[in-house]
Amino acid sequence: MSEKHAPTTIGQKPVADAAPAGRDVDDDDGNDSASDVAIPQKNADDDRWEACSLQSTDAREEEVLDEVEHLPIPGRESHTSDIDQFELYLKRIRSMERSSLDTPFNEKFWEFFRNLLKQASDPVGYGGVVDPKTTEAKGPADNEKFISKIQATSHINPIHPILLSQASEVPPKEVLTELLYATKARLLTMKLTPNCLRCGSSVCAIERATIKNLPKVAYCEGCQYKNHVECLQKIKVVFVVHPDVLYVLAENFACQPSKASMAANQLFAAVPATFSGSGFRYNLGCGGDDTMMGPALAKGRYRMHCPVSKTDNYLMVENDASEEDEPVTLPLHVSDIVCKRPGDERKTLRVKHGKIHIDVWTDTNSFFVLWIQNDLDDRTLLYLPEEERKPYTNVQELLNHPTYQILFGKDTATTLSKAVKRMNSQVQKGPATKKRRRPLRSMPA
Repeated sequence: MSEKHAPTTIGQKPVADAAPAGRDVDDDDGNDSASDVAIPQKNADDDRWEACSLQSTDAREEEVLDEVEHLPIPGRESHTSDIDQFELYLKRIRSMERSSLDTPFNEKFWEFFRNLLKQASDPVGYGGVVDPKTTEAKGPADNEKFISKIQATSHINPIHPILLSQASEVPPKEVLTELLYATKARLLTMKLTPNCLRCGSSVCAIERATIKNLPKVAYCEGCQYKNHVECLQKIKVVFVVHPDVLYVLAENFACQPSKASMAANQLFAAVPATFSGSGFRYNLGCGGDDTMMGPALAKGRYRMHCPVSKTDNYLMVENDASEEDEPVTLPLHVSDIVCKRPGDERKTLRVKHGKIHIDVWTDTNSFFVLWIQNDLDDRTLLYLPEEERKPYTNVQELLNHPTYQILFGKDTATTLSKAVKRMNSQVQKGPATKKRRRPLRSMPA
């Protein structure tokens, strides 16, 4: 069990005046929606793009119940849980008085939740070392252990209510009731985020926003697609577990790659952030059986993309590797390849040949996917077909839920209604040179 620590903000770097990563993309990736309207600038003299955010529906989010400890936590491995802390929060949830309209405390649901957390209770060797200049070699077995942990806890990192309902076999209405009370108890943070029309992921993940900031146009920080927020059904409701219970260093939510995209993989390695900034080494075509992640790369250009750390770049292998070639080292600091704003040109990393030691430093304090793919079109690599997409709970379903109305409904519903009217007004008054969008709307119950 890792050392105890005080609750703090979600496992992300503090963001100040952040701008969403993104790039102008054509509509040839399987979407028919018009997406040629630029994100409005804050004012005529400010070239910063308007930031889209994961929205908190609880305006009291900034209140701190306990002493705050800055992330990352020294000595703690990312993607680890603390069951003792969970039990303290659960005791708080259990003691909360419920309305007669609510379902009672659901023991089955919370037992299922506890069992998911237990899958991440032990570290698997990615804690890092004190020297930030050091890298540790990781091989296929190490990578499989970490990815298995991520998959085992996928239903709670983040939480999509309808998917958690399916996995736990607890009715959706009761699951949402428990999640809302857990939000009131500060075990969870409730977020609203537009659903990306291209990759199907949550559009963005910037902390400390309010519901008043719901945009009418938002770039997906994972795949950089321009999304139009036209109705509440396009806005997901997700929940994030407090890092006091599930400690995850991540700048953004992961996407769900399509089957076609995964078929283009040359390397897919999970690289968590460490407390000191130390890195990990991944070998292609070298390093021995224990640490060789795959064969040497052939000559050519490859695509590298990570939706969590918000990177998108190329890797150019200039020559095929011969048996006599010594491995080349590719130092990779994630901060050097982060997409900082829409329209950024993809950077190109170059190596002489395909026998590579890739030394990765996750210096943005975020989980990183070392994801090397064949250089195919955006539709193949980034678009998630409708038949592969998973369902999600939308804002309209949240507003209609009786527990939400009891715990959060009056103030937030009014604020959301005003936000929708404001967005609708923006759409109707759009620039004369742009095609007018359909009004934003709150769908009937």
